[in-house]
Amino acid sequence: MIWRHELRKFLIFFNNQHPNIHFTIDIEANEKLSFLDILVFKKTDVTLGHQVYRKPTHTDRYLDAESHHHSAQTQSAINSLVHRAFTISDKEHLQTEFNHLKTALQKNGHDKKDVIKIINKHANKTTVSDKQSNERILSILSYVKGTIERIVRILNKHNIFKSPKKLRQI
Repeated sequence: MIWRHELRKFLIFFNNQHPNIHFTIDIEANEKLSFLDILVFKKTDVTLGHQVYRKPTHTDRYLDAESHHHSAQTQSAINSLVHRAFTISDKEHLQTEFNHLKTALQKNGHDKKDVIKIINKHANKTTVSDKQSNERILSILSYVKGTIERIVRILNKHNIFKSPKKLRQI
């Protein structure tokens, strides 16, 4: 939230309400504010930018490629980091994040080619899903006896309804 007046008094008031509940605040510094693993900042055009944030104590230690884990687990560690990059970083900072990941994962014993392959896989998945998003729309209807049956009949006539038979299909 954006708060302009007497924030510290408000914090003291809140913290005096119960001895076991303690609130903290983070105040913007240099037009930047971190929250969890996101760094939000004000750009020169006064819009907000965002990128992956790591605390100053972060060591870039991830699951080592030579550790005694199943290959699916080491692959999953890379996938998670790449997915986070796509999810958090804006377009201006995405390449910087990929460069950081390539370097950090190489220090953890991963092959740079494998990391690039996973980045490309995610990039292709993102562009394909963007194209397909207009082709298929999922709607979930609550069951209302008598009403749903009529709606399903109308949708079936136009071949735009598929009723899931199993929970996994939902």
